[in-house]
Amino acid sequence: KSNKRRGRKRSNDDSSSSCSNTAPASKKTAANVSELLDLPGEAVSAAARATKGVEAAAGAAVKEKGEMKERGEMKVKEEESTHCLIMEDIANGLEPVSVRVWNELSDEKIPSDFSYIVENRIKPPLKRLRGVGCSCEGDCGTNPSCECRMRYIHAKKSFPCKKPRILENISEVSNIFECHEGCSCSERCINRVTRGLHYKLEVYKTKFKGWALRTLEDIKQGSFVMEYIGEVLENRVIDENEFTYLFKIGEHVEIDPKHLGNVARFLNHSCTPNLHGVQSMPPSAGENSYHRVVFFANQKIMRGQELTFSYGYEKQRHPGNCLPCRCYSPGCKLILI
Repeated sequence: KSNKRRGRKRSNDDSSSSCSNTAPASKKTAANVSELLDLPGEAVSAAARATKGVEAAAGAAVKEKGEMKERGEMKVKEEESTHCLIMEDIANGLEPVSVRVWNELSDEKIPSDFSYIVENRIKPPLKRLRGVGCSCEGDCGTNPSCECRMRYIHAKKSFPCKKPRILENISEVSNIFECHEGCSCSERCINRVTRGLHYKLEVYKTKFKGWALRTLEDIKQGSFVMEYIGEVLENRVIDENEFTYLFKIGEHVEIDPKHLGNVARFLNHSCTPNLHGVQSMPPSAGENSYHRVVFFANQKIMRGQELTFSYGYEKQRHPGNCLPCRCYSPGCKLILI
């Protein structure tokens, strides 16, 4: 729009300068015509006014036609946008930010048997892990004797939390020891890293990969993006040809977001992913213990980019079962499974 405004301005400037140069010539021409035809000056002036009136009317008609066309195009775009927008918020207000669903390829909608949750649903006989937390007051980031921070020392790892919801040297971090519901520290403690969505995301339909997930704003490197949420259950036997969303999170425990989950269900694989998976370790270890899976940006992710992580499959062919990789990244291995 700014270019058009500048274009019109330049056009007006050009026309005004042109008029100023030709105005004396126009007066001289009108005087010569009056002399040659022996017509009174008033008649010439009336003819000139009539001509200007016709030109003004023609200009107004062209302008109105252009406005009508513009209104029509805007209406079409609005209708197309309404058609593409499947859902305003798949999270139904459960997240701090809305997550819309977009499909400009077809009328397909999100599977009707999928429900959005923001916390893992533990299925019996598994039990939710609860342990004794730290006794800190305020922010654990300023307390070197914090019980949760001491776990990093015991694991011979440095405390990676320097800024809220951001980890330093993210590619070197494999697990974190977060403060949890059993801790007495503030809800704003810097060691409470993974809490809900804070970036606007969009679930959208792709041509070859089904549903996918992209960001609607820039994401800084090291930032927490989302948790892999679903039903936490004991390992089950699956058919070799069955496509699942299962993610192993313990010795005999896995998470399944197929029917109950969050936006992470729509993440696709990439051989060069922009998300880095980290294990959020439980407050206490024991039989049937498990960890949470959380994703951080391993690079600066630009607005509009698809969010991906590595499924961890090795490049190999299984007899009768071959799924090509469609990540189209420079380092693509061509075969997913």
